[in-house]
Amino acid sequence: MYKVLATVALLAFATVPAAAAIVGGTNVDFSTKPFTFGPDPLSRFTLSNSGDFFSNAFIRTTGTAQVSSDSIFGPLTPSVFFPSALLIPGPNVGKFSSFASATEIPNSSTESLLGLEYSKGADLFYGYALFAGGFLDSYGFETIPNRAIVAGSPITTAVPEPSTWAMMILGFAGVGFMAYRRKNNVALSNA
Repeated sequence: MYKVLATVALLAFATVPAAAAIVGGTNVDFSTKPFTFGPDPLSRFTLSNSGDFFSNAFIRTTGTAQVSSDSIFGPLTPSVFFPSALLIPGPNVGKFSSFASATEIPNSSTESLLGLEYSKGADLFYGYALFAGGFLDSYGFETIPNRAIVAGSPITTAVPEPSTWAMMILGFAGVGFMAYRRKNNVALSNA
C-alpha cells in the first residue's frame, strides 16, 4: 500500500508545472570580460565591451538565440531602443537576427533596451536586456512560450500554486508514512 502512495505522490509532484515567471538577472559589469547568459544552454547571448566608458556594447549569439535588429542604413545590425520606448518583444513584433561573431550594437553606450528571442522546438521565447555601455542593469525572459514580454518587467521567481503545495504535502506525507512503516517493520523483525 505504501509503495502505491509513494508512487502516486512522486508522479503527481513530477508532472505539475511551476507557475510562469520572468526569469533573469541584474547588475552585471561586462566592461572587463564578456558576460554570457540565457535560460537555454543551447541558445546563449554574450555581451562584451571594449572597457571604455562611452563605448558601445557588442553582442554574439549561439544556437537559436537572436536579438532585435534592423538594416535601414546599411548592413544588418543589432538595434536598441531607449527605455522610454517600452520595448515589447514578442510574436510579430520587430525583426530578430543572430550574430555568430561579436557585433557592435549602435547607440548602446547610453541606457538602451535590446530585444531577445530563442526557440525550443516550435516555440519561441522572448526576453530583454537593459544596459548602458559595459553594464547590464537587468535582463529577463518570459517562461511562457510565444508570449510577448514588456522590457523592464520585474524579475520574479516561480511560486508554486496551491494545488502544487497540496501535492507536495501529500508526497511528503507518503514518504513519512513509508519511513514510519519501514521503521516499525525493522523493529518487529528484530524482536
